[in-house]
Amino acid sequence: MRNILDMLFIKDINLDKTVFRNLYYSSNKSSFAGFELNKLIENKNYNQYEILKEIINDIGEKHKEYKAFIKLDNIIYFIRILKDNDEKIYDILMYLINNKEEYDKYDNIFFPNIIQIPNSLKNINKCILYINDHINMVKNSNLFVKYL
Repeated sequence: MRNILDMLFIKDINLDKTVFRNLYYSSNKSSFAGFELNKLIENKNYNQYEILKEIINDIGEKHKEYKAFIKLDNIIYFIRILKDNDEKIYDILMYLINNKEEYDKYDNIFFPNIIQIPNSLKNINKCILYINDHINMVKNSNLFVKYL
């Protein structure tokens, strides 16, 4: 995902249209559907960025969800990028984090506690669900979907 972050934030890196498909984009500054090059380059003002926290999830049917807190100079953004089964980006959500309360809110919503699978279950070839306040598929979710 670093190459995507580079394209979105680093001023000397060109945007490659071939990595996008039917893009939906939403940020504090604008929202659009399609490929609005002028809107995508509005954040390309930086020489570097720091990834404060990140996670990649398989969200089913070979789609992936990337979520991260990105620090650019003295500002922090939350970013979520969705990729389809062809590894094409089709959705970008990017919001400026203005204070600790906002950071904590996004952190609680998009970065729930990571569930650790006990070693005794790591080699099981079945769907593993973790149930507390929510039901989480933590292993072999594609097997669960197959049986539906």
